[in-house]
Amino acid sequence: MRLSLLVAIIVHFCSAGQLAATERVISRPKSLVIQVGKVEPVALSAFVISPSGVAETVPGRISPAPAPKAEKTPKAVSQNVLQNYLINHAGMREVEALLVDPRMNNLEPGLRVELSNAGDSVRSARTAMMPDAKTLDDRDAVLVVNGAKLNKTTQDLNKEGADLRQQISDHNGRCNPAPDEATYRWCLTNATRLNTWRGDFNQRVGTHNNAVDEHNKQVAQHKTNWDAFVSRIQAWEKKASDLIERINMEFRRPRPGAETCELVDPPQGGVCLYSCPSGEVVSMDPPVPGHPETCPKKIQHRPRPPANSSRGGQ
Repeated sequence: MRLSLLVAIIVHFCSAGQLAATERVISRPKSLVIQVGKVEPVALSAFVISPSGVAETVPGRISPAPAPKAEKTPKAVSQNVLQNYLINHAGMREVEALLVDPRMNNLEPGLRVELSNAGDSVRSARTAMMPDAKTLDDRDAVLVVNGAKLNKTTQDLNKEGADLRQQISDHNGRCNPAPDEATYRWCLTNATRLNTWRGDFNQRVGTHNNAVDEHNKQVAQHKTNWDAFVSRIQAWEKKASDLIERINMEFRRPRPGAETCELVDPPQGGVCLYSCPSGEVVSMDPPVPGHPETCPKKIQHRPRPPANSSRGGQ
């Protein structure tokens, strides 16, 4: 029962359910999953009240921001979500299988050419989409790496900011007022350290938050491009679905000179066997390779001419 259900899903890939599957598989780029947050700057500064009760705000020293730690940036590795979806598309495989199905021999030559050309059109449309699929896959991989890197920086800055806030709070609690001259001198030095740190920290936070804004802007544009491409894929899937439906309809249509052959049950040797009124036994591969339960119950078949008939059919 489960196998039959699976086969049904494969065979009828372009139904409304297939479009829903498209939404689940490729509608959401990986980079959209990573939510990159900003960091709050430290607003509180360190100050000192002397033993005499005079409040002093101690500026930090002007110093360049320290060079960031050299971290190895992970290489952006594309998961080829869109490319793999197109390459391994069940609908395209079904189109290919139907075009070489033995039942095609029962169709009129002109109709066979028409259906073959339609198959070429579906195949060419997929090929034409592959470069854009690669571009979007590669871009998504870069944005995933950048988003993860920015998130790591967000976590590091939040941790550093919490430490800085705590140290400033401890400092202001100890130095306001300073209990004696010795502590007062220490408080001045410590306030200079903390305020220098605060200035540098807030500068790095500003740079990081600007990078987050730019990243989120790029992700939004990427999602717009991705959504537009998914719409192209869905239009292509509809074209493939219509072709599959038409081929199967032509296979079912009675044709002059053709006989209706019944499936021999159970299938023998993994192939579809049919018993025909003329006495012929016709074999063909299942529509889904390896799954003889997908064999049609009836097929149209043109009987072979009698052995004594001429090649001209006389």
